[in-house]
Amino acid sequence: MTVKIRKNPWLDPDYRAKMTLKRQAAWHDPKRREKHAKEMIQRWSDPNYHEKVSSAIKSSINTEEWKKRKSLATKRNWDNNIYKSKLLPIGTIRFNTGRNRFQVKMADNVWLDQARAIMSKHLGRDLVSVEHVHHINGDQSDDRLVNLVLLHQSRHRSLHSKGRKRK
Repeated sequence: MTVKIRKNPWLDPDYRAKMTLKRQAAWHDPKRREKHAKEMIQRWSDPNYHEKVSSAIKSSINTEEWKKRKSLATKRNWDNNIYKSKLLPIGTIRFNTGRNRFQVKMADNVWLDQARAIMSKHLGRDLVSVEHVHHINGDQSDDRLVNLVLLHQSRHRSLHSKGRKRK
């Protein structure tokens, strides 16, 4: 008895392109969208369906376990400076221990490495994601402009990988 092994059709680029176009055509089909809209209107106009959904939501929210988890999450977020950082003024500098870098607050929940902020201000424009700021002397806490140089990410990566052995 021979066993026939089926090849995964999604590995074939032609098949993948054909099926992707088919899916897109199905989603953008006005008849399909109209049918879906009618179904949703019919569902939500039914008072039993609305009551069933809202009661399920209410029953999951109003439990003591949910309230306890919510208060713990809020406390944890406060302890992790999620809310405290919103109170800080723009331009505040903090030390990010996870990345071992100084960061500057640019907007609510937007922190930028201090070296990138200095280089961006010097150039008078925002840096693109592929532009990396390199510390010439290797000291990441030394953010003087004379110690910073702007490199493309591939050049920066190759500069730091010199002397390392490949596995």
